[in-house]
Amino acid sequence: MSAAIPSKVACLTPAAEGCYNRCVSQDAEEKAHAVAECVRWRSHPIVDDYPRSLLLVAAVIAVCAGVWISFDSALYAALAAAFLAGSLARYFAPTDFELDAQGVSVRFLGHLRRVGWGEVRRFFVAPEGVQLSPFGRPSRLESFRGTFLRFAGNRDEVVRFVEEQVAARRQAQAEAPPRLLDGEPFRPAHGGGPRVAGEPGAGHRKAADGGAGDSLP
Repeated sequence: MSAAIPSKVACLTPAAEGCYNRCVSQDAEEKAHAVAECVRWRSHPIVDDYPRSLLLVAAVIAVCAGVWISFDSALYAALAAAFLAGSLARYFAPTDFELDAQGVSVRFLGHLRRVGWGEVRRFFVAPEGVQLSPFGRPSRLESFRGTFLRFAGNRDEVVRFVEEQVAARRQAQAEAPPRLLDGEPFRPAHGGGPRVAGEPGAGHRKAADGGAGDSLP
């Protein structure tokens, strides 16, 4: 009678199988979080919006032809074409975006611009992208001083990443300890913690009592 050959495949008990599934799920979540730590993409509207972009190209050609016919000058037509190309440069040329834990990087025509999350006071989602604003309230200068992240088929990923980073930055600022004055030694004030910026000190008290005192800047 031949002996039974032990099987090399071990079956998991229900409890062990549940633990294994949880471990696999946690590993998948950690990998997904690691991947989401950096988001890179390229936006090229004239390619992404094809074939609608052909209408814009046709409109530019029509305007330049109209200027040439109206003024009977190829120079004016060339100037019109250069003006339109400059105005629509972000539509015709590609832009590279990169989001990470430190901020936003935008590369356009060889020029790199870096914006930290600490500079973003507010943001709003538009149909074509996300507008990052350095202003706490709506302002007309947002289009000039802000940063626009144009989507390229990745709307949900970009919006989720921006929301997480802005929320984390606000939470870190809210939990930050009071800032000490520059050059101010650590000493208790009013029987409590250290003196913080904007707190009246001994100089203010002397001035209130009629003394000379020293005023904080």
